[in-house]
Amino acid sequence: MADKDNVRTYTWDDPKEILEEAAGKTGLDYLKLIEEKGVSANPFWQTIGVKNFEVLEPGKVRFIALPEDFHSNIIGSVHGGFAASLLDSALATAVHTLIPIAGKMTTIQMNINYVRAIKVGQGEIYCEGEAVHVGKQMATAEAKVIDGEGKIYSHGTATLLILK
Repeated sequence: MADKDNVRTYTWDDPKEILEEAAGKTGLDYLKLIEEKGVSANPFWQTIGVKNFEVLEPGKVRFIALPEDFHSNIIGSVHGGFAASLLDSALATAVHTLIPIAGKMTTIQMNINYVRAIKVGQGEIYCEGEAVHVGKQMATAEAKVIDGEGKIYSHGTATLLILK
């Protein structure tokens, strides 16, 4: 039987409260609110291990995460879903900073290129996203996962649907 000493617990804020507070605000105002409250404002970010989120400017965001044991896959490297989740979050939030109504968009297509393996213990990973085009109904964005020296681990693009 496996050793059960590996335990992870965390807490998060109720996302409904933040959505209510953001009612009628722009996407940028909503994300600035989340930035002020910290990553506990988003339960999924807590689940994947995001340590920090920041809006660099409208259309540009950065996530910081630390690859940990719970990100490992069965072959000992960090699971690709970790990078995919960071990329999806950065792609969507970069666009979200430029839409007029908070919470009114969704990813409809995402493409990911894995360049090299992320390893547990290698230090912080950054995921930077940038909106490329934001129209009335569709948007596109690009993002990359890098280390502190700028080495690329994965990069991706997405198409997002802006909802009315």
